Amino acid sequence: MNTLKPYQTKLFKLPFNKLGLQPTNSNVLKHMDKIYNVILNNYALSTRRDMLIIFNIVLKSLNQTKAGEIVYKKALELSKEHTDIEYKQCLDPKEKENYVSYDDLILKVDELINTYNNDKSKENMINLLILALYVLHEPIRNNYYNMKIIRNDALDNRIDNYLLITNNMYYFIINTDKVSKHTGRIELPVMNKTLRIILDIYINTYAYNQTYLFERKPYEPYTKRMFAYKISNYFKDVGKILTIHNLRSSYITNFYKNNLDIVSRNELAVKCRHSREMAEKTYCKYFI
Repeated sequence: MNTLKPYQTKLFKLPFNKLGLQPTNSNVLKHMDKIYNVILNNYALSTRRDMLIIFNIVLKSLNQTKAGEIVYKKALELSKEHTDIEYKQCLDPKEKENYVSYDDLILKVDELINTYNNDKSKENMINLLILALYVLHEPIRNNYYNMKIIRNDALDNRIDNYLLITNNMYYFIINTDKVSKHTGRIELPVMNKTLRIILDIYINTYAYNQTYLFERKPYEPYTKRMFAYKISNYFKDVGKILTIHNLRSSYITNFYKNNLDIVSRNELAVKCRHSREMAEKTYCKYFI
């Protein structure tokens, strides 16, 4: 197994863990049938495919050519099945009408930065911040509209969703969302430098005494409808109606183009609050 890359080794350890075995070459030779069956019966389609491809690499390195061919043949079958599923995620003509590429979203963020620099109004900053949250940061669902602002969370709030400001850093804390009952809460640090600068300006200039990140009036957060309306207007001048789903789709599609390894995709899925399988079936888009 020394021929594997780190992310391949990490993935291929999973069936060994289920079997209570150490991931060694001797155990591959001794338990290859058990490993094969565990892979086929315990993982999602794309994961089974990836594991079998790695299994084939290991078997060939151990001179188990015939067994490797059997494993690889099954991997090809799963790959075809997965490709058929991916094809269903191609953008049809109607979806194309409103689809905006990630490159165009980046350009729109730059445009909104220029707009704000020319007119430093709160409204222009809000327009910039909302889009930047979905373009410059792993895109969660519609959890920003009523998100609170908390500084130095001494009480360790386990109820609300909030932006935590502490030690010159920003963290989005998600306690309650569509998947929180199953996955629990998550802390998402803001790593993008541009987004941190935008948040610095917004918080210190416009929201220093606000309870919520976005307020329609003092102490009252945006509604879902208000937040969605803001997003829908970004590309209205070219006849496109943008949604949070569109934004998540563009970000994830771009990420998948540039990150082919399984570990990175799994890490993104955790931050976006869904499974990698959900990302592949729903958000990663293909043009036809």
